[in-house]
Amino acid sequence: VNLNTSFQAKMNELFKENRKILNMGKLANNDIGVHEGPVKTKSRQHIKIKLDYSDARYPQCMAVLDIVRCAVVLENDKELCGLYQLLVKNFNKQIKRVKNAFHPVDGRATYGYRAVLMNIAYGDGKVLPYPKYRMVCEVQLLLDEYFKVRGKMHLGYGIVRSEGEVATKADDKAPHY
Repeated sequence: VNLNTSFQAKMNELFKENRKILNMGKLANNDIGVHEGPVKTKSRQHIKIKLDYSDARYPQCMAVLDIVRCAVVLENDKELCGLYQLLVKNFNKQIKRVKNAFHPVDGRATYGYRAVLMNIAYGDGKVLPYPKYRMVCEVQLLLDEYFKVRGKMHLGYGIVRSEGEVATKADDKAPHY
């Protein structure tokens, strides 16, 4: 077991618990649920540091908070809010940052993409000497409607984010979670 596997399992557990609490039955479609994101590669981390964190304090690599990540696709706003509350309850003081792209001000720089992004200091005693060591992992909570268009938005988003950098074929073929 590694930290990514442990984190994904915990997110799946909380997703199922939330649906049970809300008395939600059968999934509306196969997109609903936890989608494991690829672990961010060192080369992608380097690009992110160069583009987003060049002014960050040393060591700049500590500013990259989404190396281990997942997206949770939810049927409706009630399910999204319920899972958010469950994550807050379970991780309490370990939530390091929340970005609410549904918010009219916070969502301005998201190019129409809507999700709640949470950075959680996650630990697992089977993987790391927990609670002393934790890794910040990211979970994106998004509604099914946004998930359906996200793949189509990804290339345009990548072009905007590149800020003049040449997109590589590897980026074009990267898995989108």
